[in-house]
Amino acid sequence: MTQGSETVQFGYDAANRRTSLILHNAVSMVYGYDAANQLTGINYVSPTNTAMGSLAYGYDLDGRRISKTGSFATDVVPATTSAPGTFDLSNRQTSFNGTTPSYDANGNLTSNSIDTFVWNARNQLSQITEAGNIKFSYAYDALGRRTSKSVVGATAPTTYLYDGSNAVQEAIGNVTNPILTGLGTDERFARNDVNGRTNLLTDALNSTIALTDLTGTITQQYSYDPYGNVTQSDTTTGFTNPYLYTGREADSTGLYYYRARYYSPTMGRFISEDPMGFGGGQNNFYAYVGDNPLIHRDPSGLWVINIGISGTVGFGWGLTGGAGIVFDSSGNIGTYAYGGDGFAYGASAGVGGSFMGSLGDDTTTINDFSGPFGNLSFPFFDGYIDPSNSDHLGAGSSYGVGGSFFAGCTITNVQNYGNINNIDDYVWRKIFGKM
Repeated sequence: MTQGSETVQFGYDAANRRTSLILHNAVSMVYGYDAANQLTGINYVSPTNTAMGSLAYGYDLDGRRISKTGSFATDVVPATTSAPGTFDLSNRQTSFNGTTPSYDANGNLTSNSIDTFVWNARNQLSQITEAGNIKFSYAYDALGRRTSKSVVGATAPTTYLYDGSNAVQEAIGNVTNPILTGLGTDERFARNDVNGRTNLLTDALNSTIALTDLTGTITQQYSYDPYGNVTQSDTTTGFTNPYLYTGREADSTGLYYYRARYYSPTMGRFISEDPMGFGGGQNNFYAYVGDNPLIHRDPSGLWVINIGISGTVGFGWGLTGGAGIVFDSSGNIGTYAYGGDGFAYGASAGVGGSFMGSLGDDTTTINDFSGPFGNLSFPFFDGYIDPSNSDHLGAGSSYGVGGSFFAGCTITNVQNYGNINNIDDYVWRKIFGKM
């Protein structure tokens, strides 16, 4: 991939898994996998082919990440709070570490006992004030992307230029900081700040663990606790990289900007409700990635759509199955297939699409889907077999809404293929070759 004078190179194995990434400054990241396609390690190599550091990951039999080792594995357990938290029946946290958070009727945090949070009509955070004085203010475009950030005492607001969901340029007054991004959500390779150009090294969660200069030398390192609090950052280098935990932007408020919502790493939860409500797949509308931050991340995904073919057949005991393409609001694309058995009456087959609101913990990374596969179909074609009346025994078809009754259990498999913005002929062949 080339942009201007900068080039980033990618390597893949026969299973189409990324095996290497070479940044413009010739620092490389080499990836390893096990037989279950789980990422087992990342080795970071300097331009002179010497080791800079490593990360290794271990999993249990259920695919849960249970260990992280290596020279870059410097995470720490968060400190205990001074008092246990309390929650109301809507899962709103009403006490935290000596403070008493309060909320509006829409579930947005309005106060943490120190600051007041102001929300616009679209439930977007617009201001943070203290004692009536504005400390921070934010503006958004029609697509919900944050276009400016103003901080009291700053010489000028920070404004953003976007390519899709990724910011590719920041501007503060007359100073412009270009960002070299990939095609994936929050995939960043290089960025300018007041001290010059830096290249970013990331881990399995896309968290920035180090900055390297144009010679490939590490200039700054970061580590985090499981919920994203920064536990190590060398502030003496002068670099001002804000893209930290899971690649999201850390504000000086102590919050991360996660597009649709803001996230508090100290509380380990979002400060407003999931706009999807129960459609997000969780009963707790404030929870971050189903309380499993060791393997999941959530850049912003608000919806998922699948388009496919499904069918059910049987009288008494029946079978059901289907397959199709699934993609989300961040442009990630993949395929799904499911099958199962149970009690059925009649038979039908159809083609349609549906909004998927309960696919699991992380609706922005398709290969992390888990939980119930909610499917509300709208068939364009429907056929039936009716053995109850011999005068009408046979098969037929009709247009409109129709189908059969089925109650049973299915198993769904979803395969991730990357981002829809990077779909070429080769990727399409991969998708349809698997179905």
